[in-house]
Parts: sequence; C-alpha cells; structure tokens
Amino acid sequence: MRIESWKNVSVSEICHSLKYGTSKKSVSQGKVVVIRMGNLQDGEIRWDDLAYSNDEEDIEKYRLFSGDVLFNRTNSSALVGKTSIYRGDYPAIYAGYLIKLDYDHSRIIGDFLNYSLNTIRAKKYYNLVKTDGVNQSNINAKKIGAYKFAMPNIKEQIEIVRILDDMFAKEQQVKQVAETVVEQIDLIKKSILSRAFRGELGTNNQNEESAVELVKEVVEKSVEINNKPKTKRTVIPEEIKSALSSSNEEEIIRLLIKSAPKAVSVQMIMSISKKKFELMDALRSLEQKQIVIKNSLGEYLLKR
Repeated sequence: MRIESWKNVSVSEICHSLKYGTSKKSVSQGKVVVIRMGNLQDGEIRWDDLAYSNDEEDIEKYRLFSGDVLFNRTNSSALVGKTSIYRGDYPAIYAGYLIKLDYDHSRIIGDFLNYSLNTIRAKKYYNLVKTDGVNQSNINAKKIGAYKFAMPNIKEQIEIVRILDDMFAKEQQVKQVAETVVEQIDLIKKSILSRAFRGELGTNNQNEESAVELVKEVVEKSVEINNKPKTKRTVIPEEIKSALSSSNEEEIIRLLIKSAPKAVSVQMIMSISKKKFELMDALRSLEQKQIVIKNSLGEYLLKR
C-alpha cells in the first residue's frame, strides 16, 4: 500500500450527481421505508422510529440500492454532515434532508466513501462550511461536493475497509463484554446494598468474609494500583517533533521508536486509535515528510 500514490479528489469528482430526497410527507405505515436524518447513526442505517411512503412516483424516483451513501445536509449544528451507507435491509427511499451521493462505482467503493466522510477531518470541514439557522444548520450539495479527501485505488480501498471493519468489529465485541461486566458489577452492588439494609452483611460464619474486609481489600488494591510506577512516556527527539503536525503523528512516531529496530505493520499502527482514517492521514503525512519509510513487506520504520 503506497500512500504517496493516493489522489486528492473532491466528492463531486467521484460522483455522477448529488441528489436531494423527497419533500413529500411520509406516513406511519406504507409500502417502503422513508429513511430520515434520525435513521443515520454511526455510519449505518438504524431501522427504528420508521416512516413510510405509498407514493409510486417517489418510490420509483428515490429508490435506494444496496451500497448507496446518504449525507445528512440539514440537522443540528452538532449532527449536520453525518453520513451512512444503505445496505438494502429493507426497501427504502430517502427524505429531503438527505443527499444521495451517486458515486462512480468504478473509482470508489461505498464503504470507503462512507468512512472518508465520517472522519474528524471531514467533520471539521462541515463545521467550517455549514450555514447556521435558528435551530438547524445546513450544508448544500455544492459544499459537500467541494470536500476533498485522499483516495487510493480500488484494490487498496477494499483492503483498508477490510482492516477497518475488522477492527471496529473487535471494538464492538470488547464493548459488549465490558457492558456485561458492568451489568454484573451493578447487580453485585445492588445485592450488597440489599443485604446491608437487611443487616445480613455481618455473619458469624468464620469462613465467610465480612463486608468490612471486602471493602478493605478493594481499598488496598486501589492504593496498590495507584502506587505502581507509571510507564515512562517515550520521548520524541526534538528534530523530529518539530516537524510533526498532529497528535496522531506523534503517537505513530512513539510506536516506531518503541519497536525499533523492528518494523511495524499497518495493523499495529491502526490499533493506536479507533479513528482509523485520521491515522492513515497521519501516516501518509509522515511518509511525505520522509520521517518514516516502508520496507519491502509493507511495514514501517523510522527513517534514521
């Protein structure tokens, strides 16, 4: 994967058209779902709080196909610009506050476009170009069409999406495990409180640990953890640090310094943060500055 070969393209360059959705009123039941701005969540379509349409003309004109990317042009200042990909779960059309990005499938894949428009960099751009009203902000088709981002070839796009999908899936698994643990802790806490108010925490059973001892144990472990020496942060040489322009670049450099003289894989670099596209931008910038180099295996090293 050669980041220096990526092209900077605007949304309008890789789209045949940017189409606004239907302005007709939806109904509570009907033939097809009308996707509204509230259904766009975390890059995907959320299938709850649905509205519908029976209008045959609209169904034909605004019909969505799997892989279509939708941009939220009107919303609150914080949410305007959110983007999601439609995966064909249910027959659907889209509402007027959304824009369908009718992209060139021979140049870009929907998932890569979707990820690109949900980056922090993209959101900073939306914040700059949005027009604020009394309760809502707006970004028209011309402004989203002008947004530029780095685009590799199709083969590299597929690999990047595969890596990101895999990492986000693992992140979701960890999140679910964490939520389960929190729920279990909450149940234990409720059980202890219930026993406390029933006067059941003190016991004559010598083999059973008292609540006081449990609390002491927790406190002691907490103190032990807090007293552990903190890991020393890797220092970046000043001649390198002065050339860096973001915290992501700094984190990549720290990882390379820690791993030296061994090279670091793209996957390891991507594990630094869940903001994968920001990391790719930072890695590309470091290559352009000739601070890092890539070996024949596609792994990265700090240029000495």
